[in-house]
Amino acid sequence: MTTPLLIGNSAAIELRNIMNYFKIGARARFQGFEGYINFIHDDYITLCISEHQLEDPYSKNGKSQCCICVFPHQWEDLEMEPIKQYAKPNVGETNDHPGNEMLPELDKR
Repeated sequence: MTTPLLIGNSAAIELRNIMNYFKIGARARFQGFEGYINFIHDDYITLCISEHQLEDPYSKNGKSQCCICVFPHQWEDLEMEPIKQYAKPNVGETNDHPGNEMLPELDKR
């Protein structure tokens, strides 16, 4: 099960929070390709979709990788595995997001 990262238009602070969501090694899916996050930068992230060991003793890290660059305008198409929190209590309410108190009641929407 995956969760889309962006829903609608996000403010800059929400994008910063999304950048904090990215972790190296996290599983992700982008345009039908599945892999793991290999590199994180403000301008792009890389999604490694294929990797195999090299027999060449002169290779830098002994691996050959095929990675896709995912730029910020494409992050809305990136799906990641949900974050699992173990042994961490959930505190707060589901309506504790700033501005939710200004929304009408659920049954009046």
